[in-house]
Amino acid sequence: MKHTTYFRFAIALPILLPAPLALLAPKPFGILFWAALLAGIPYLLFCASIGYWQRNMSLRRTIKFSLLLPIIFCPFSVAGGLITIWLLGGGAPTDLAPTSIGLAGFTLLVGYFYVAVAFIFYWPASLISKMRGRASA
Repeated sequence: MKHTTYFRFAIALPILLPAPLALLAPKPFGILFWAALLAGIPYLLFCASIGYWQRNMSLRRTIKFSLLLPIIFCPFSVAGGLITIWLLGGGAPTDLAPTSIGLAGFTLLVGYFYVAVAFIFYWPASLISKMRGRASA
């Protein structure tokens, strides 16, 4: 597996991992609905653009770029969350400053968690890929 393929799949982790966990909650579809509404739609658009842009990057550049992804996504997450809250009657945009700071902090925390998970599993995945390549040669 090429590193670009692995990191393209790793970008989907924030969508793939929470869904099974949310199904264990008392009201799973409510949680999934609100998660999709607050951050899922902006994240899907973000993933599509990043996946396309990242397709020809070297491994070194991909790793550096991956470390910046939570920071790059932060404004999109905050904007999506604030627009959703505002549309649902949660207050005027000027009243949402503390909420936006909280959303930014949460986005960075969760984003770097997923970056760490992707990096932790990259090394074993690359070793398995190399071993399969040698076995078939």
